[in-house]
Amino acid sequence: SDSHDNMLAPPLAGIKYKYQQFYPNRTKFIAQMADFVKQPSSENALMKGPVRKFGLMPKVVLSEEEMLKITAFIYDAELAVPKWFPAHFKEQHGQDWTQ
Repeated sequence: SDSHDNMLAPPLAGIKYKYQQFYPNRTKFIAQMADFVKQPSSENALMKGPVRKFGLMPKVVLSEEEMLKITAFIYDAELAVPKWFPAHFKEQHGQDWTQ
């Protein structure tokens, strides 16, 4: 979507950025993201603002192998960014968005 107002969840690129701040190591990133997706909780959420705004994501039912493949893809891929996101990122973090 072109609008920040119509979002149902934060963009994946933003989630990836936040996880990489905490877990720059690929293996740890994959493990931590997979753990959260399997059992989302407010306590374990890295993104407190989006959880307040959108609520917790639903629990995802996938095999361990599928979950690790998806989270590895998120770590490795260059993800699409909505048009509004770089300005939002700069406002939130005081720095330019770079992938």
